[in-house]
Amino acid sequence: MMAAGRGVGGHGGRLVAATLALTLAATLGMLACRRAPAGPAVTGAPGAVPGSEVAERDPAGGDPVPGEPGGGNPVAEAEVEALLGAMSLEQKVGQLFVTGFRGRSAADDPNLRRFLTEGRFGGIILFDANVESPAQVARLVAQAQAMARGVEGGVPLLVAVDQEGGSVARLVAGATVFPGAMALGAIYAADAAAGVRAAYEAARWTARELRAVGVNLNLAPVADVNSDPRNPVIGARSFGEDPGLVARLVQAFVRGTQDEGVLATAKHFPGHGDTAVDSHLALPAIPHARRRLEAVELVPFRAAIEAGVAAVMSGHITFPALEPEPGLPATLSRRIMTGLLREELGFGGLAVTDAMEMRAITDHLGRYDAAWRAVAAGADLVLFAGDADLVWGSYRRALEAVRAGELPLARVEEAAGRVLGAKFRLGLFEVVPDPEAAAARAREAVGTVEARRAAETMYRQSVTLVRDDRGLVPLAPQPGQKVLVVAPAVTALAEPDPATGHRSSLAAAVTAHHPGTREYVYPSAAPREHRDAVRALAAQVDVVVVATCNAHLNPDQAALVRELLATGRPVAVIALGDPYDLLAFEAAPLYLVTYGHRPAAVAAAVDVLFGAEPARGRLPVSLPGLAPAGHGLPGEGGS
Repeated sequence: MMAAGRGVGGHGGRLVAATLALTLAATLGMLACRRAPAGPAVTGAPGAVPGSEVAERDPAGGDPVPGEPGGGNPVAEAEVEALLGAMSLEQKVGQLFVTGFRGRSAADDPNLRRFLTEGRFGGIILFDANVESPAQVARLVAQAQAMARGVEGGVPLLVAVDQEGGSVARLVAGATVFPGAMALGAIYAADAAAGVRAAYEAARWTARELRAVGVNLNLAPVADVNSDPRNPVIGARSFGEDPGLVARLVQAFVRGTQDEGVLATAKHFPGHGDTAVDSHLALPAIPHARRRLEAVELVPFRAAIEAGVAAVMSGHITFPALEPEPGLPATLSRRIMTGLLREELGFGGLAVTDAMEMRAITDHLGRYDAAWRAVAAGADLVLFAGDADLVWGSYRRALEAVRAGELPLARVEEAAGRVLGAKFRLGLFEVVPDPEAAAARAREAVGTVEARRAAETMYRQSVTLVRDDRGLVPLAPQPGQKVLVVAPAVTALAEPDPATGHRSSLAAAVTAHHPGTREYVYPSAAPREHRDAVRALAAQVDVVVVATCNAHLNPDQAALVRELLATGRPVAVIALGDPYDLLAFEAAPLYLVTYGHRPAAVAAAVDVLFGAEPARGRLPVSLPGLAPAGHGLPGEGGS
């Protein structure tokens, strides 16, 4: 049925050995000699860890380090082959499943115990609802690891999370959230060397904090080239629109992540950047010819593989130039996941699917069939957000597919061998973490002053002043003049600012420069009644500072800004998400971009607005008809 299944029977010992040689050497070897100490936080920047070889690594590349592609680990290969040979079919198939779950303790969701002890699942993924604090996450992960290891023949877990930085981060409270990809792209667009360093250091700090709470698989970086401003799901999650820029920063992010002993994941293969459809909601299609895909979409993925990326995540997207079967997404295409990714690009690591609950998958297949078909196409790990019925039904259906000969056993063993190889190379078999000890370590290692300072520096480097037609920067309202801050709900603080009582990070930041600021926090949809209230307030003030978050995709937000511009008051617009919002209100005379809504990003933009800092970033994408990639004004701030 499949090339991987020809001429192999039983437990596939020869296939397993070959698979492990590829997996351990090509994908995970770079981790062996580049792991920083696992104990309490070390003061200073990651590059200055005492006694660590990592400090010598050039983020842009250079000589390979010991254990990178080109070598194997016969001891680990033998251990994995022996373990795989002793596993039942149920255990082998279970190793290919990664699932989300409910709650902030391993005891909160009874399905988790079933997944880990009956299904012997290979991993878990954490979402916002699982996270309260670093110590709690470390305790939760240790509990889950103990649960998985507590059964006879128990195997440790891969623990995954989407910690891209910027707007996509699961560990937020108590942790350090670094700028997202496009903010790093803005640093690169201004200074390529500084951008590469920033991507590497952001990834290293992030990985260090993830490892401190027990996460060993970061589903980042995004390797998509965002060439369509209408893209509703990638946008500022991408480093930019230029394949070369994206490729260099993807490589730096991969190296920074894996130098700290965490697996990096390049996503969403073979590219999700040139579509106006969200694969969470429908099935997008990328209609370009193979030559265009080679010149744009595939460039960052080739670079990631060259850098030794541990995992590649598939996108639920159709590519007619690569897969002629109509409506077959890349995740389920053997031509793409095996023919292109493995055989043409030479990738030997973990192939991971995007979440199988997404409608790009569920609207086009039987409820339980997608998982085993993804494995048959070439996936090693099938990812679920946590729909318990879908997860368990898909697992049982995969078992049936193997027994019925639909899914070759050899393909299952190949995938399980890669998964087990990753776990051995990460050292997961060496210790079962104690929940309370893990929590104590996390308190010391996560959210350090050094990490926060590093992140704040990058936020300041990335702010981009796109337009200042009336010379309003630095904004300097006179004493007694009133400033109205209009902020989207995404900037809302968990609790009102203790000094000012303001409910948004934007108003708190503006008040630091100009006392007497008023605020209005609007829901992201900005319906008519909210726009009317904002206009009434604008008539009572002298200056308006309004923030948007992807207004180019939200007609009501765009209408809010246009109505404020029509009041005749000076209006400063700060885009807190994609930089494309200016396309929706082209008359705005003052336009700043932060590429993210985190408080540090907001504060950095306000500092530029009031002249306390210069605008250092440059656009890593073009705003069609308004500004080219690389554009940015310096502002009037100090050094």
